[in-house]
Amino acid sequence: MELFINQEHLFEFLTRQATSNIQPSAKESSLEDFVAPNGNNNSSSPNILVAKYSGDFVLEDYWWRYNLGGFVNYIRSIASQYEGFVFHIDTHGGHAAAAMELDGLFQDLKKYGKVIVHSNYLQSAGIMGTTNADRIVGNGEFSDFGSVGVYYELSKWIADLYKKYVVFAYSKKSPDKNKAFREFLKTGKVDLYEDMATKQDEKFMELVTKNRPISGEYKDSLDGGTFMGLDAKLRGFCDHLGTLDFAIDLAKKQ
Repeated sequence: MELFINQEHLFEFLTRQATSNIQPSAKESSLEDFVAPNGNNNSSSPNILVAKYSGDFVLEDYWWRYNLGGFVNYIRSIASQYEGFVFHIDTHGGHAAAAMELDGLFQDLKKYGKVIVHSNYLQSAGIMGTTNADRIVGNGEFSDFGSVGVYYELSKWIADLYKKYVVFAYSKKSPDKNKAFREFLKTGKVDLYEDMATKQDEKFMELVTKNRPISGEYKDSLDGGTFMGLDAKLRGFCDHLGTLDFAIDLAKKQ
């Protein structure tokens, strides 16, 4: 079976536009409509689910698209039907909480079969959320991995609006409540945010080095850079370079 879920496909489906990959039923807008036969009628072959996710790692679903939260929940609801899983994931990153939701899914799926990740580009939270896959496959020499690191994006114009129109009254018993944000509003400094990012980044690096064969030969693999193809493989960000069919074959091997 093949499950297609990403922003473009879902948007096209909700607007009743046909796609080259999906022939959705016209009865209703449900995730079940994204399940289609993979063309393999050999009953002796293990039943492999192929799920595609593209975009930022965000937990919440919105009315026009499914994000990672809905994606993970739906996979959980049908997981027992399958004996192996291939996730084609293309992402530049996103929220750590969403990455950990995917990580938990991968760990739970292993009781049913192998979990294989296939990707054109897998960065930041994408790396964080997939370290527990059995194998990671880059889609050829131009596949891109890395961007290990944590950062906060702070808007100056929103800070200006807060300072002009909003007054906060905090309990005197909670002096550290929103401390970093209060400091940013008051002085424009981001030192406390940088401290928070550094602590989270240390846990990120620990997760990657624990679950991935990151080569000690390269000293800059976890410095925030991105690496392509063979370079990413040599560093340990992916295990193979190959096609989606190659990734599916890996999932079929018991």
